[in-house]
Amino acid sequence: MFDKFSGECYVIPIMADEFDSSPMGKRFAVRMRTPKEFFDFDSTDKYPYQYMGEVCITTMTVIIIIIIIIIMIIIIIIVITIIVMVVY
Repeated sequence: MFDKFSGECYVIPIMADEFDSSPMGKRFAVRMRTPKEFFDFDSTDKYPYQYMGEVCITTMTVIIIIIIIIIMIIIIIIVITIIVMVVY
C-alpha cells in the first residue's frame, strides 16, 4: 500500500473479510480480486451498472459557459459595489 500523504509504502496482509479479497479455495488463503471481480459487472441485481453514453462538448458550448461565467462575475461585482455604497 502506498500512502500518498506521507509518501511511505506499507506491506500488509490481505484479509479474508475485506472487499478487495477473494478466497482461493484453501483454508486461510486469499488473493486480490481481478478488476472484473472487483467491479462485479456480471451481478446486475446487486449493482445495476449501465452505459450512459458520452458527452460531447462543442466549442459553442464552451463559449456559452464562459459567457455565463463572465456575466455572473459582473453581477457579483455590481452587487458588491452596491453593498459597499449602501454601507459607507
